Amino acid sequence: MKFRFGLYIFALAVCVFLVLWHRKNNTRPEGQSVQAANLVLSTNTNIEKQPAQPSNQKPIPYAQTSSNVIQNNSQSRVDMIKEALEQKNVPVNFYGRVIDQDSNALSEVNIHIYVRHWGLTENAMSQPIRLERETDAGGRFEISGETGDALDFESIQKTGYDLEPGQRSFGAVGGSMENPVIFKMWGTNIHEQLITGEKKFQIVSDGRPYSIDLTSGTIAESGQGDFKVWIKRPDQIIYGKRYDWSGEIDAINGGLLEEDNLNSAMFSAPTEGYVKSFSYEGDASVNGWGDSTGTKRFYVMLKNGQEYGRISIELNAYYNNQIPALIQIQYVINSSGSHILR
Repeated sequence: MKFRFGLYIFALAVCVFLVLWHRKNNTRPEGQSVQAANLVLSTNTNIEKQPAQPSNQKPIPYAQTSSNVIQNNSQSRVDMIKEALEQKNVPVNFYGRVIDQDSNALSEVNIHIYVRHWGLTENAMSQPIRLERETDAGGRFEISGETGDALDFESIQKTGYDLEPGQRSFGAVGGSMENPVIFKMWGTNIHEQLITGEKKFQIVSDGRPYSIDLTSGTIAESGQGDFKVWIKRPDQIIYGKRYDWSGEIDAINGGLLEEDNLNSAMFSAPTEGYVKSFSYEGDASVNGWGDSTGTKRFYVMLKNGQEYGRISIELNAYYNNQIPALIQIQYVINSSGSHILR
């Protein structure tokens, strides 16, 4: 038993010795395998060697090289954006003229304008250029010598006058010396005695006509007035379901002239261009269908040209369960026969 145990101890010692001897002969200094690989590569390559770097020059780190590439690419993109923006700019050539309510030229009118000029900055892609002009004896002014793609008139001012509302934004090119863009101003002392009002009238929507009298601000199913108005739709409708309907505004002894510029205050009624009536068809099969005409704006000529005015009117074919149909109207009437509506 003692002999067999001693044999086991001897065999274990031999194994430990062999393991330690193997590790000692297969261990290399750190980096030796890499150096050997480099030696093989340098021996077998046919590529011409580059001159060695001077000993005092350090290799450029990979991270720094990547950063330079990213910065160069970013700068290229910025330059491309700048170039694309600058291509939107064109030479500005705008000619305008300011007149009063009687078409007389107004001189010494002070005008402030912004020119939209495209260019990339830290905070924006457009750079507004602020300009100031003053009209000459003929009421004319010119904007040139700048580049951009749009003009916005911040203010047009002259003591004793109000600017008539209207279009205030334009392209970089507008008007000409022979045909300038017109801006109209009104004397602040010009105020007429006007009849004004705002009314809502509930009506039955079966096509029966109603007469509206703007002077008295009333509506009736009979009698004379300034307009006859009617709305017709199905008696039984389901909320949310489309239906065909129609309506009409008919001027009695007068006419209507629709104004589509919602920025205009409509200070003066035109002398011509009026039509007898305005009609509306709400076709349920047409895209954009609605149960209202939306707000419609008209100049109006009344009583065979003895009165002029303006109205904003909306016909509602279905208002709610308690109000089957509704007419909403705002009006300004000059009963003196003058076309001035302020």
